[in-house]
Amino acid sequence: VMGWYKRGLGAPTPDPAAVYECVSIEVVSHLRDFVIIRLDRGVSEEFEGADFRSGTLGPLAAGEEVTIVGFPSGLPMKLDDAGEVLGAESFDRFVVRGDVFTGHSGAPVFDAGGRVAGLIGYGPEPDYEVRRGCARARQIDAERGDGIAAAYAFRAIHELCKDRGPRRLCDA
Repeated sequence: VMGWYKRGLGAPTPDPAAVYECVSIEVVSHLRDFVIIRLDRGVSEEFEGADFRSGTLGPLAAGEEVTIVGFPSGLPMKLDDAGEVLGAESFDRFVVRGDVFTGHSGAPVFDAGGRVAGLIGYGPEPDYEVRRGCARARQIDAERGDGIAAAYAFRAIHELCKDRGPRRLCDA
C-alpha cells in the first residue's frame, strides 16, 4: 500500500488505487536476506523509488551517517536519521547502529547522498521486554558495539539484472 500513513487516532482506510498486488517473486537471496517482487502494475510517479548506491562507490566506512526508514511491528512509518555505520562484515553486508525493530527487515538504509545503500536484515537482540503481559520497547545503550546487519542494495539489483530485469533499472 503506497501513501498509507497513520495520522491521528484510528485506522486509516487505504485508497484502493494505492493497493498493489504481488504478481511474482523475481529474486530470492537467503545469503543476503532479500526478496525482489514484481507488482501487478507500475507504481505512480509520486512513489517512484530512490536512486541506489553503486558498488563502484565502494563499501560504507565506519562512522558514516545513514538514515533508515521502515514500518516495523505494524507501526506507522518510522524514520531514524541518526543511524551510523559501525563497519563492514564484507562487501556483501555492513553493520549499522539505528533505532530499528522487528519488521524493519527490508527497510532501506540511505547514505548521506540520499541513495539506497542497503537493506536492513537482522539485529542481535529481542526488541521488546514483556512484563505482566505488557510489551515494552527495550532501550539499548547507544554506545554499545552491537549492530544491525544490512545487505548492500546493489547486490540485490545485480541479482535482478543478471538474467533479466527492467531496462530502466538494469541499464543504469
